[in-house]
Amino acid sequence: MPRLSLIFNQIHQGVSMIQVKLMTLRSLWQDLAKVQGVLVVMGVLLLTAASKIVIPIQPVPITLQSIVVLLLGLFYTPRAAFYSIATWLLLATCGLPVLASPIAIRWWTAPSAGYLIGFLVSATLMAILRKKTSNGFWQTLGNCFLGQVIIYGFGVGWLMVWMGCEKAVQLGLMPFMLPGLVKAFLLVTICRSIGRSTR
Repeated sequence: MPRLSLIFNQIHQGVSMIQVKLMTLRSLWQDLAKVQGVLVVMGVLLLTAASKIVIPIQPVPITLQSIVVLLLGLFYTPRAAFYSIATWLLLATCGLPVLASPIAIRWWTAPSAGYLIGFLVSATLMAILRKKTSNGFWQTLGNCFLGQVIIYGFGVGWLMVWMGCEKAVQLGLMPFMLPGLVKAFLLVTICRSIGRSTR
């Protein structure tokens, strides 16, 4: 009997330890969810603000959206980056004026739809890649270039449906290539400088 009682006590202690660990994990998960939620809200606000700074060229206007997308890919977790852009697009689908165009409820039918989908894929893959590589200058710059290749790949690919290959490249890629390279280089340089100054 004493031995049986000892076994029950050990089982009880083991169950209690498991319960404590589960409670701790649940608390950590809730805290993480709150942080992710704040990041998503900030991401949506940044994307919306960047959408309102527009150079109205056709068929796709120039905005600061891609800079924010690169920032999300460089600093957010893959989950937060994905949910930020997905939430932003969902708000646009619901009719809220969060995109560059004032009437963008059916944004997936617009000439810029490919770029918007590219934003979602780009930021998520950049965040995943950042977790697997070092944060050196050239690695970060390469990550930004990869993100832009994804954006332009989706954007130009969708434009080809509208206007054919030659015009899609001429109007959907060429005006953005040099500014995109400059933005990526400046963005990485500024981020690295800020990182060094805050150490």
